[in-house]
Formats: sequence, C-alpha cells, structure tokens
Amino acid sequence: MTSLQDQQPPKQGTRGVSRFQINLPMRYRLHGERVWRDGWVDNMSLTEILFSGTGMVDVGKSIDIRLVLLGRGGGRGGTIVSKAKVTRSWPFLDLPGQAFIAATLINPRIVRFDSDSARG
Repeated sequence: MTSLQDQQPPKQGTRGVSRFQINLPMRYRLHGERVWRDGWVDNMSLTEILFSGTGMVDVGKSIDIRLVLLGRGGGRGGTIVSKAKVTRSWPFLDLPGQAFIAATLINPRIVRFDSDSARG
C-alpha cells in the first residue's frame, strides 16, 4: 500500500502550523446525514484535520467529526467533537472507494469522558 505522503497532491505552500501525527480511528458524517462513516486520522493541528475515509467528499461540504482520544494507560480520555469544512479531497491511488479528506475544524471542543456515567 502506498503511504499517505506518496499520495498527497502537491503542497500549496507552508502554513506554519504545527501538525501532530495522531493515527487514531474516527467517525464522520456529512452535515445533516444520520449515518456515521468510519475514518482514520493521519494528522491534525488546532484548526485542521487530515484523514482517510470512505469515498470522496466535495470541497466546501460541511461534516461532523468525532474523535476519541486515549487517556492515561490507554483508556478513553475524551472525545473531540467538531463541525468542519472540507478543503481538499482526493482518491487513494491503490484502494478504490477510499479517499483522503482535509478539513478545517469549526469550533472544536473536547467532551470529557466520565467513567462513572459509563458504568450505568
């Protein structure tokens, strides 16, 4: 399989934003849809996210994002919840039906995970 860096379109310039390699599963959906899609985060900054998902998403479309962060000891730490606007989308070269999607996060927030409420 070709790496993400090998499949990215040419860079449009350096933005000077710190990006963090995350490599975690995520869920996303087109704004207004009920069904969540599975994705995989490659990297993100405070304002942008790059992930792979099922199918292309048109530039300019709004999406909802949910990303579960790991806590200490590998447990669930919290969830990033955000609206986002798709800025780029391009297909995997070697995996039909999959695409890379870049989006700008709009008002992201972290929802803390309360272990007491999860027990019942």
